[in-house]
Amino acid sequence: MHGILPPHLAERLAQKKPHLFVQSLKHDAGVRQVRDTLTPAPSPGDIEVFDARGSWDDSPDRRAAGDLPQATRLHAMAQATTRVLGTVDVPDGVVRYGQDYANAFFDGRNLVFGMGDGEVFGDFTLGLDIFAHEFGHKVVDVGPRLEYAGQPGALNEHMADVIGVCVRSTQENVESGYNWRIGASLFLDGTSALRDMKRPGSAYNNRLLGVDPQVGHMSQYVRTFKDNGGVHLNSGIPNRAFALFTEAYGGPVTEEPMKIWLTTLAKSGPLTNFFYFAQACVQSAGPYATAVKEAWNQVGIVT
Repeated sequence: MHGILPPHLAERLAQKKPHLFVQSLKHDAGVRQVRDTLTPAPSPGDIEVFDARGSWDDSPDRRAAGDLPQATRLHAMAQATTRVLGTVDVPDGVVRYGQDYANAFFDGRNLVFGMGDGEVFGDFTLGLDIFAHEFGHKVVDVGPRLEYAGQPGALNEHMADVIGVCVRSTQENVESGYNWRIGASLFLDGTSALRDMKRPGSAYNNRLLGVDPQVGHMSQYVRTFKDNGGVHLNSGIPNRAFALFTEAYGGPVTEEPMKIWLTTLAKSGPLTNFFYFAQACVQSAGPYATAVKEAWNQVGIVT
């Protein structure tokens, strides 16, 4: 399951607030096992949105979500995402999924969104970057199908984050600078985020959530069996490289940065690691090759 909520954060919340998060954590583990057996099947056209009505069925019996605000948001988000990526293959959406469910995920068939627990997280359809991130997993899965483990898995998460910020940037005030925080709209505290692409490890720091454990340099690379080899932790390394190059470039993130990274994604395969991805980025960068190389050097990946 490509869930937007990192397992390390879900596990901590299950310890701190078991009445809200233990059920969700157990459910996510089951969905991950099922997802591995699926082959993505794109559906052309605008997104179709279905209402789970609080059930744990990610394929509801075709209950159209109608004019629900969640459905209205997903239609607008699908249009914004396809405008940026130039694709019309949009999976179905499922809203109001589960009871107090604090996550969103792409399961190989549907983009699924919970309503949040109401104490830590709000409705997961509120963030355009969240929708575009999950759509990004679909892009990866029907393209290079980066294996969801180790460095290829971290690159899978990284590319979903890249697509998330690129799509969201089209709705933001460019004059206010770059916004590298992912998922800030989900948190009810108004200060936390799931990730910070430029400053991995700084997305949150409080008694409930703990300290963001994501890393941003190869010297900090996390070797673990958890989270499919730390895919949500180590994705901070390529995330920071992308942010550093974008700021050196100085223009909209949807111009050369997105073009170079999507071109590199198309050259990738299931087992592509950080070094080969960085090398392909430099080769795809044309006149920006020196700046791209420097960005990767700054995170400890010398091409």
